[in-house]
Amino acid sequence: KNPLTTIPRATFGAVLAVGLLHGLSSYSLLEFYGDKALGVAASNPTSMFPHAIGTVIAPVFVQISITVVVLSQFAANISVHNVAARYFHSLACNGALPRALGRVHPEHNSPYRASALVAALVAFTLVPYAGLDADPAILYSQLIAVGLTGLMVLMTLVSLACFVWFVSMGRPADVGVWRAYVAPLISFACLGTIAALAYVRFDLAFGGQVRENNILFSLLLASFLLGLATAVYLRLRHPARYLAFGGASPSESEPPVPTDGS
Repeated sequence: KNPLTTIPRATFGAVLAVGLLHGLSSYSLLEFYGDKALGVAASNPTSMFPHAIGTVIAPVFVQISITVVVLSQFAANISVHNVAARYFHSLACNGALPRALGRVHPEHNSPYRASALVAALVAFTLVPYAGLDADPAILYSQLIAVGLTGLMVLMTLVSLACFVWFVSMGRPADVGVWRAYVAPLISFACLGTIAALAYVRFDLAFGGQVRENNILFSLLLASFLLGLATAVYLRLRHPARYLAFGGASPSESEPPVPTDGS
């Protein structure tokens, strides 16, 4: 009923809850492993927590924690896939990608073509690692970490973009100085620092060899540069299409076929 109040509360509540949970989990692991925590995190990043909770509480909690992780990861993957598919759908509706990808399913009204493209891209990214003699546990940790690092970089850039937008466009009367300038700059500084540390000490935080990590980050960098080049091209060659980003109307995608014969 009041999104201007509800959404900020939900956002801050989620950030605080996740932050406290991660802080408590990290503190508990450090207390359990002591001076061995660094070596365990580097060699067994995925089994570090299940082993600790199974030892402290009961052995059955090893299986419980692994089951919860698998289910939550499955749910998270579906969520990320859904977001990526709709993002590609939006880009297609705005003309950044072929408009055929913006068509929706005639029965379910879902962005099925964009979803298939996302699945194909994920498979294409994972294929090179099928031939590598890599530890699956370490590779799992690396792939998750690269995605999180990319997300942190994206959030860092968004924070900077918010500040630049308010500086260039002006601050509306209903937006305070904290929301327009101070909070975005704090977010930019904090997230940027964490993202830089994650990149510099990637092997320490998530394990893996330098060569494997460089391959993963090269994919991340290539996708960023490709998106940047596409945006620059559209801004120079198709300025109207570029300015229309984010404002695609439902009519720009193929509407569902009526089921009542009309």
